[in-house]
Amino acid sequence: NINFIISNSKSIDNMVLNASKIKRNRVKRSFLKTGFKGLDILLSGGLRTSSLTILTGEPGSGKSTLINQILAENIYQKNNCFLYTGELDNSDAIQWLKRTVSNDYHIKEFNNKQGIKYYDISDYTWDLISKWLDERLFIPDDDFIADKNNVLTVLEDMVVSKGVRLIILDNLMTLNTGDSEKQYQEQKQLCLQLKQMAKKYDIAVILVAHPKKPGDKKKGKEKPKASMYDVLGASEIVNISDNVLRIERLESTTELIVLKNRWGGTINRSFDLGFDKRRSRFYTDGSELSMDYGYDTNNQFSQAEIQSPF
Repeated sequence: NINFIISNSKSIDNMVLNASKIKRNRVKRSFLKTGFKGLDILLSGGLRTSSLTILTGEPGSGKSTLINQILAENIYQKNNCFLYTGELDNSDAIQWLKRTVSNDYHIKEFNNKQGIKYYDISDYTWDLISKWLDERLFIPDDDFIADKNNVLTVLEDMVVSKGVRLIILDNLMTLNTGDSEKQYQEQKQLCLQLKQMAKKYDIAVILVAHPKKPGDKKKGKEKPKASMYDVLGASEIVNISDNVLRIERLESTTELIVLKNRWGGTINRSFDLGFDKRRSRFYTDGSELSMDYGYDTNNQFSQAEIQSPF
């Protein structure tokens, strides 16, 4: 007789499969477009449904702008989306998104009290885009307590009741994953459960994470190449993820790097992004700047703004 060290309620026969009996999976996975042809190519077609993607980059590198364009593309494609942003309140997050979505003829130049120029949209344009977002983009209330259980419960409800296909959580460190001693273990569990949810419901999840603090730069030495293991948090999350993306702001351009793509085998492939401040959009060949997301059904009607004489 064999003395088993570990007992289990299931018999061995119910826990182990004969590999020859496994049927070929003929389910064709779908991909969600990112709005950037170059990125879709490096990701073997886009954001594959059933996948978990980690997006990292230093503060100010352009993570939020990239997220906004991915959201805009998917809303345009009629994919319902969910956005959690722990660093901005809802009004600021949506205002930033609407600037990115706006067509050029709806963006106006203003001067603040200090005489500094800035770009904004009118209340009319705000309302147009609000109608376009209706029942397409969902965002938690400002008072939402973002602990692991709340996040997972709300996300599953959004997928089931609202048909959400793309989830973006910005960012990992603003999610309450417990005390410092258990934080990394909780982060790992959160990522495992997000991936399980992605597989169960055939959706795509993007989790934003800050990079680790850069080391001291020694004079005369080149900046070390980015690694997917530079992500701040539990080291296991990059192994759990299917894609790891990093965005880096350089002197004259912005670089988007695919550090990992599980299905295509892409490692350390990148391309450059230009940034248009007026449009608040990244671009490659310029097609992203001319992209019309279809919120204006009045065919380029722009309401005139009357300036107060006072």
